[in-house]
Amino acid sequence: MDDQTDLLVCVVHFILLRHVEYGQELVLNLLQETSLRLLDSSSTTELPSPDRVVVGIRAVLVTLRAMEKDMTMPVWPSSWDLNAAIPASDYPSSAERLPNAFWEAPHRTALTEFRTRYTRLIETLAVSLGVRLARAHYFDAQFTLARIGESMEERDAFIIREHGSGHMAAYPKTLAPEIAILQACFDALPRCVSPGAPKLDQMLDIALGCGVSVEPALAAAAERLVLRLANDNVYATRTAQHATRFLFAQSQILRGPPEVFLLVELEPMLKLWKAVVEAWAKSALPRRAPSRSLS
Repeated sequence: MDDQTDLLVCVVHFILLRHVEYGQELVLNLLQETSLRLLDSSSTTELPSPDRVVVGIRAVLVTLRAMEKDMTMPVWPSSWDLNAAIPASDYPSSAERLPNAFWEAPHRTALTEFRTRYTRLIETLAVSLGVRLARAHYFDAQFTLARIGESMEERDAFIIREHGSGHMAAYPKTLAPEIAILQACFDALPRCVSPGAPKLDQMLDIALGCGVSVEPALAAAAERLVLRLANDNVYATRTAQHATRFLFAQSQILRGPPEVFLLVELEPMLKLWKAVVEAWAKSALPRRAPSRSLS
């Protein structure tokens, strides 16, 4: 992320922490709440700018992390050099799930309505964009580099990415804004949604599909999300079920892409599934009580 975005994230974070109600409305406006209410019923609704979404989501994550540490006042950057990048350590964030006690604290009741509205926006963006992008796999014939012409004019309309084993893929630049928004949504989960979020299962399937995305950065964000869920006791079983069904269910195999009949044949997906199952097994094992000395 560029320095200007980091600066805007800090500004919104300062507002959120110092002027809660105004900051909440600012974030909802950045995500264009009014327009997104129509997104489910209209395919012509204009998406918010990726920069606006990234700033809004990152500011919320930084603010929640500060609140988790019981900070009520924002801190200034460690460096006064306005030309230097803001160190990430100055404003840490996390996408891990927050315990219920955090949200139920009396002094955080003002967050309840904002959390509901904000969660709805994250779900709407992730699902509306993810349904299509989860099928944009780097091995799909329509994204092969070979299908692009040799002329500079043609290639200038595509983004070219290299994947494992030297595989080259290309996708239209028109997809870049959607990919950036979906990646930002992945980076906000599960912290910015509740365990009972109605579209969480669908978002999990989308993340699994994006594990072999034509854009490596989106694939990495999807993998991080799946592993966060797998390593959380609240989501571990659900994640293992979805990952296993995604790779091995008969219905999934029959409608798989002709280029790769079995997704499980792809090493990245197999490694991800293995990590998910291992995390689930670890959470399912009963914890041993500490042994007592006989002396």
